Amino acid sequence: MSAQAWSADSIPLDDMSLSDKLSLIEAVWDSLSQKGEDFESPEWHGEVLQQRMDKVTRGDTEFRSLESVRQRLKRSIFAGETCLL
Repeated sequence: MSAQAWSADSIPLDDMSLSDKLSLIEAVWDSLSQKGEDFESPEWHGEVLQQRMDKVTRGDTEFRSLESVRQRLKRSIFAGETCLL
């Protein structure tokens, strides 16, 4: 594939179905994960993680299982709510 400059404006997102958009995201993620390139997380990522771990240590919050988060999202979606985890 030749090198081509892409932009969000060149992809017809408004014309794509949800399924097509998810397939596009999956294809991009697969491509990124197969390249083996080292991506360095920004410093603020570590800071946010440390703040969250500090909350857990203090007992101000707790971890949720993936399954409980999925169930909460499903209930919110079916109820038409905006769910902020």
